[in-house]
Amino acid sequence: MDIKQRIIESSVLLFKEKGYSRTSVEDIVRKCRISKASLYKVFDSKKEILLHALNLQHEELHRKNDELDLGNLTADEKLIRKIAMFLSHFHFNHELFASVPEAFSEEELDEMKQYAKPYKLEIYRMHKKNFRHAFGADLDDRSLWSMAVTYEGLVKEWLEIIHIFGTDDIDFVQIARYIAAAMKIIIKDHHQSLHLLPSLIDRLILEENKMFHKKENTLSEKLHRMEEIILNAPIDESERDNYLSNIAFLQQEFSMSRPREYLVDSVLYYLSQLEEVEPIVKSIQFTYKETERNS
Repeated sequence: MDIKQRIIESSVLLFKEKGYSRTSVEDIVRKCRISKASLYKVFDSKKEILLHALNLQHEELHRKNDELDLGNLTADEKLIRKIAMFLSHFHFNHELFASVPEAFSEEELDEMKQYAKPYKLEIYRMHKKNFRHAFGADLDDRSLWSMAVTYEGLVKEWLEIIHIFGTDDIDFVQIARYIAAAMKIIIKDHHQSLHLLPSLIDRLILEENKMFHKKENTLSEKLHRMEEIILNAPIDESERDNYLSNIAFLQQEFSMSRPREYLVDSVLYYLSQLEEVEPIVKSIQFTYKETERNS
């Protein structure tokens, strides 16, 4: 495990155990068994550690959701397992998420809304994909949006009940079965539910489309930045030509409606061998995976 991962994991444990405010940088370096100087080489502040931890939690949620698609369970059972996973994820990370208002001022929280919107939309897209798989591909986009919003409301209420009255032996699967059954009832009358918040649903659809196109533009920008780095990198001409031709290949693949994932992964792995562009490659991998997951 590298030092960055050690710092994040140790910090998360401390934030959950003691709370963000009561966890000092000294506590973190003591738990990691490193010096303050080593920590500050990786992170500028405790706030930055928290932001990275939250981002990793977001990635983990999507990874677990995708892993459940690989099993041999029925569509209904997969949905139940995904709901149970979603509930347990937010329940056991409650203290971590509660650290955000502790860590940031009201002004900073207001500024962070611009970053929160894409994360929230990606969560909704995950719900929509899950419902489409469980209840049929013929559901239109507005129906799926309405279901995702309703579902989030059910989950939040159950998480609140668990937080206040729950015990250590919570049966998340049983609660998930109840929520899945409730969603089936809602789906039978989903056309009527669309009239409840039509303007908000339209706005969510618009924001989702904007986010998708923004990600496409972001991939193009990152490839262009990688190109510039390679052009100035201290490598021989043949290596440079190989890297640039692979970038051109990626640009072509990303312009397709369905890029060939195995080829994209292979090319990105090859490009990552050049140390100067490795951070950009990792960033592209994350952006690409998120775009594919939500398409």
